[in-house]
Amino acid sequence: MLAQGKWRPVWKLALAQAARLEAKRAAKPLTARPRSSEEKAGNVVKCALAGNVSKACKIVCDDMIPACIDDTIQKLRDLHPERSLDLNLDNLTTPESLTDFWDS
Repeated sequence: MLAQGKWRPVWKLALAQAARLEAKRAAKPLTARPRSSEEKAGNVVKCALAGNVSKACKIVCDDMIPACIDDTIQKLRDLHPERSLDLNLDNLTTPESLTDFWDS
């Protein structure tokens, strides 16, 4: 019909089909359950192994829980407590003892 120059009937058909689809979606809306973290992680691995790294990165960056939140720094400090940075030069090994160790 388009090749014959009859675009108006095609346009009306497209509008009618869009109206039917909109009415169908309004009558029965999609209620998809949210994916679990395990499902998201599995999907990320599957996409990455298939070579679709951009999609995997998008899932990680957009959908998954951000790793850095307000209490992240405190949790890391609890896991890795700070130690003294004073270097005790009395207990350092000498270069001669290191060469003897590696030669033995």
